[in-house]
Amino acid sequence: MNKSIIIRTYVFLHDLPLYLFIPLILIFNLTISIILSFIGINLNGEKIFESKSFTSMLLLACIIAPLLETLLFQYLPIELFKKRALARILLSSVLFSIAHPYNFYYMLVMFFMGISFATAYSVQRKKHNRTYAFSTVCITHCLWNFFVLLEFML
Repeated sequence: MNKSIIIRTYVFLHDLPLYLFIPLILIFNLTISIILSFIGINLNGEKIFESKSFTSMLLLACIIAPLLETLLFQYLPIELFKKRALARILLSSVLFSIAHPYNFYYMLVMFFMGISFATAYSVQRKKHNRTYAFSTVCITHCLWNFFVLLEFML
C-alpha cells in the first residue's frame, strides 16, 4: 500500500472534528456490510440475537461489549505495542475479528470494523489522550451495535 495514501488518510482523519469523525467511521462500517450484502453474502447476524430479550441485548451490545472490546482489542494492543502504527492497527483488527467467529464473512466484516475502530483509537489518541480515544471508540461501537440491534429486534 502506498505510504503517502496512509499518511494523507491519517491526516484527514486527524483534522476531522469529532461530530464528523464518528459518523464517518459508522459509514465506513456500513459500507463494508452493504457491499457484502449486495453481493449476496448473508452475515447470519440473527444467530447473535436468538432467544434474548431486547433489554438484555441492549445492555450487552451497547454497554458491556463496547467497553470490554475497546479495552481488549483497541486499548491494549495499541498501548502495549507502541512501535509501528500499521502493525498495531492490523493486530488489533485481527484480534477483533477472531473474537467474532460467527462465520467467515462476519469475521471479514469485523476485521474491517476492527481497522476502523483501531484507526479511530490511534487518531484520537494522537490528537487528544487515551481517555478521549477510548471514549470515542466506545461511543462509536455502542452506536454501531445499537443500530444493528434495532435492525434485528424490531
